[in-house]
Amino acid sequence: MFIPQNFIKRVSIAKLRTLRPFTTALIFCVFAPLLFAQEKTVVPITKLSFYGPVGKIDFGSGFCLDPECRFIVTNYHVAKAMGKRFSIQREPVVSTWLDSGPDDKGATALGYNPLHDLAIAEVWHGLSKKGFHGVGYNITSAEDLAIGQDVDIYSYPLESNPKRTLLHFKGKYIGVHRDGLLVFSYQPNPQHVRGGASGGLILDNRGQVLAVLSEVGVDRGESIVLGVPIEILAAFVSRVQPYLAARIFPQSVFIPPVQPDFYPAWAPERTYFQDVLKRPVETPDIQLLRVKAQAVVDNMRSLIAVQSYEWGNGSAASDPQAAAAYEVRQIEGYQRYREYPDGKREMKSVHWPYLNVAIDPSDAWSLAPKVVAREYNLKIRRMPDVDWKGQKLRVFQFFGAKEDNVCEFDDQADYGFFVTHHIGVYDCYGEVWTDQDENIMRVSEAFQISSLPWSQDYRQEVTFTWIDINDVRSLVPATISSQLEEKSRVYWCRGLFTHYQQFQSEARFASSAATQ
Repeated sequence: MFIPQNFIKRVSIAKLRTLRPFTTALIFCVFAPLLFAQEKTVVPITKLSFYGPVGKIDFGSGFCLDPECRFIVTNYHVAKAMGKRFSIQREPVVSTWLDSGPDDKGATALGYNPLHDLAIAEVWHGLSKKGFHGVGYNITSAEDLAIGQDVDIYSYPLESNPKRTLLHFKGKYIGVHRDGLLVFSYQPNPQHVRGGASGGLILDNRGQVLAVLSEVGVDRGESIVLGVPIEILAAFVSRVQPYLAARIFPQSVFIPPVQPDFYPAWAPERTYFQDVLKRPVETPDIQLLRVKAQAVVDNMRSLIAVQSYEWGNGSAASDPQAAAAYEVRQIEGYQRYREYPDGKREMKSVHWPYLNVAIDPSDAWSLAPKVVAREYNLKIRRMPDVDWKGQKLRVFQFFGAKEDNVCEFDDQADYGFFVTHHIGVYDCYGEVWTDQDENIMRVSEAFQISSLPWSQDYRQEVTFTWIDINDVRSLVPATISSQLEEKSRVYWCRGLFTHYQQFQSEARFASSAATQ
């Protein structure tokens, strides 16, 4: 039986070697000195560059964003100075996200908006293996902060010793700068906060992060530093790392990428062909849901996005074992991929990572709404609305029976010289969350795969968000997560959709009289 490629979810169980670099974290921990807690949160950032016989050193500071310390917060201007390739604590930086740029609203002559002087650097292995860790955050709005409250400032200012040491300064919160930055005074000890301190940590009296140190200034003879508020950092993280934001800034992500369904799984009474005279008429709200799902599918035909993946197993907080990114678009209803950012060849599918077990949910961003829109054998019912973070969500449950051929799953075994497929049809169920206008915010889907000995459950979730593309507001996929249970092990794949752009051709018609 022919099965369209975009209707297939694939899992590889090829026994391949995992290409993962050997970490030296244990050796480092044995010989590293015993440091106090803040020094295991704040890190120095240094890069030495040579241009022929001339050398250049760039300095900055940063701190652990997450408990595993795989993401490091610093300033935009620090990350720009470091360039594309640098390392932190001998771990290479594999990705960098910037919260500002020269074309942003509010950008100054420095080339960025001071209120968004933020960057996040991702290292290949979390620094928790070397003893580093994140701390909590104070997300209190600037209007609610108490003038004069005590703060602690930690950073690695530039000194005569190029290795630098962590310095601690006592300070006080004194107000809000005209550009929105928080202003703090501090007591020299006797050193002052100098260059290289940018990206340091400003903590309140409970040891929670209050601001990201971004600027040093002297005003009326007092020692002054400026910091980016944590609410700006939370909004930045929610845009570029929603999985992480859902853990450390839960209120900043309206629909988390991974979230349990609101209601228990629906298992309606089965009906068979001989018992059905005609398909029952669906209620108006379910009909509208199908129309809205089709609108999402149609909208994605004119969009290009960068789809990034991470694969791993066990806890979702553990380091990923593989990562990849592709530029993706739809052509005649099928997805096409090009490796990002330098890929030249267009492909029908993504490359499998070199792992023993891997999941490929690459087509789920179009498949999930397409199943809701077009599979009329899919049973759908509306459940009571749910209050969620100050808003009401409409919740729809669906169920696809095995005999209705709604949900198919392709298990692939790669033996190197050939690939075998085991394509089966299974029961599936899930939930669709929408706003009050039934714009789709989330679709979850779970498979009951009892015939395969290596798996019992497969689950995936796709979330959607509103963005502006060429001054047009569009509802687009934001995240996709999937996981597969194999006995006591859990394998996962999570993805992000970024860098949206629109592609379309325009045609103009001219009358023959106008051309004469």
